[in-house]
Amino acid sequence: MALFDFFKNDDANYYQLFEDAANNMLEAARVFRELCYNYENVHEAVERIHEFEHLGDAIGHRMYSMLNRTFVTPLDREDIINLYSAIDDVTDLVHSASDLMSIYKVDHVTPIAQQLSDCIVACAEEVVKALPRLRKRSELAGMHESIIQIHSLENKADDLHREGLMELFSNPADVIHIIKWRDIYQEMEQATDRAEDIADVLRGLAIKHA
Repeated sequence: MALFDFFKNDDANYYQLFEDAANNMLEAARVFRELCYNYENVHEAVERIHEFEHLGDAIGHRMYSMLNRTFVTPLDREDIINLYSAIDDVTDLVHSASDLMSIYKVDHVTPIAQQLSDCIVACAEEVVKALPRLRKRSELAGMHESIIQIHSLENKADDLHREGLMELFSNPADVIHIIKWRDIYQEMEQATDRAEDIADVLRGLAIKHA
């Protein structure tokens, strides 16, 4: 590797990888939401989401390879890692929730889970909307609306999670049902938590670089 390559700043490539990872996350979330509202062909849907998870990992490998090759980066290395990791975690959690539905042989999806899937998709859409603004300092302030919206959606998901648990424990005799949906709800709520982490990184970047 030439010394020049080590110092070369591949700004556009970093931003593109962020955007690719976010779009991949959104597609996984949309397939999951479709599964929640039309609960059929479960195995096929889970496999599709698994493919998105693998694609997200491949994007991450490219990101880390670039970090190892370059000395100068457009953003702090810690911010790059935290931002990618949070995006990837959302995709992983979406896959985990869908996989649990298959493993637990869920026969139908609850209205709470459907609403949680709406929150996950909406969070992903806001991330996809916000990320292109990272490319220009003059547009960083434009991320603020999406950041606020993601925090609001995460709060809504918290309320739905609590409501879902209350419903589950209103019929404590059905222990298996409780265990299944407690675990699925937890994965879904954590997906919105990680989306909020994305928003927090974006807020920090806006403060640092605006």
